[in-house]
Amino acid sequence: NTGKPWEKIQLTAFGRNTVIFQQILADALEMAMKQEEGKTIIFTNWGAEWRQFGAARSKRSLDSVILDSGVSEKVVSDVNDWLRSQEWYASRGIPYRRG
Repeated sequence: NTGKPWEKIQLTAFGRNTVIFQQILADALEMAMKQEEGKTIIFTNWGAEWRQFGAARSKRSLDSVILDSGVSEKVVSDVNDWLRSQEWYASRGIPYRRG
C-alpha cells in the first residue's frame, strides 16, 4: 500500500501501441498534481488502505494560528529536528514516523 488513493481504469484499443495510453495517464496525473500543488491533503486509515479525507485545502500561514507565546516556535523546532533525524532512526532500526 503506497498511501495514495487509487482508481481502476480500463482502456481498449486496436493494435499494440500503448504509448498513447501512457501519455494520457501521464497527462492526467500531471493535471491532478497541479490541482493539489501548494495544498494540504489529509489521509485517514480505511481498513487496509489510506483514503483522502475531505478536499485538499490551501495551506495556512502559521501566523494565522492562535497559540500561546512560544508554542509555534517550539513546534517548528521540533518538526525541523525530526526532519533532520532520519539517519538516526534508520541506524537504530526504528521506523521513521511520528505518533
